[in-house]
Amino acid sequence: MDASLTSILAPEALMIDGDAPPVEPYWAQLGKTVQMPCGQVDPATLVFFQTEEMKNGDSTPGLDLSDKIRQAKLKPVNANVAVFLEAHQEFLASVPRGIDYLVFTESQFLRWNNLPSFQCLRRWKDGRWYPFDYITWQRYGGEDAAVAFRVDEPTK
Repeated sequence: MDASLTSILAPEALMIDGDAPPVEPYWAQLGKTVQMPCGQVDPATLVFFQTEEMKNGDSTPGLDLSDKIRQAKLKPVNANVAVFLEAHQEFLASVPRGIDYLVFTESQFLRWNNLPSFQCLRRWKDGRWYPFDYITWQRYGGEDAAVAFRVDEPTK
C-alpha cells in the first residue's frame, strides 16, 4: 500500500482520516498548503455535489463551492479524500456520466506559479480517474462536481 494512502486511512477499515496532514501533490509548493480538517469520512457517504447553476448549464465560482455545499446540508472534504478515491475507484462508480472532474474544496495548494489550486480527480478516456488540479478562483460548470459527504450519516 502506498505510504501516502496509509497516512490518511483511519484505524477502522476504509475510513478516511480527513484530519491527517495533507498529502501534497507533486505540482504543489511544499509547506504552502492550506487544508481544513473534515473528520473521519466513511466513503460510502460521499456525494458528488453540483449547484443549481452547474446543473443548468451555468457555472459557480470555485471559492463559493464550500459555502454552497454547507447550505445544502453537506460537509465538504479535503484532498485526503482524493488520495483515497484514486486508490479505491470502486467508490467512483456512481459518478454520473458527463461529470469528468471531481473537486476537493477543503484543500488549497499553491502551484509553482503561485496560483492557488484545488486538488481534483479527472476522468480520462479509459474510464479511470487521475489526479488533476484546478485554479480555485475559476468558475466550475456542468462537467464538474465537488465532493462532500452527508452529515446526517454518523461518522466515526
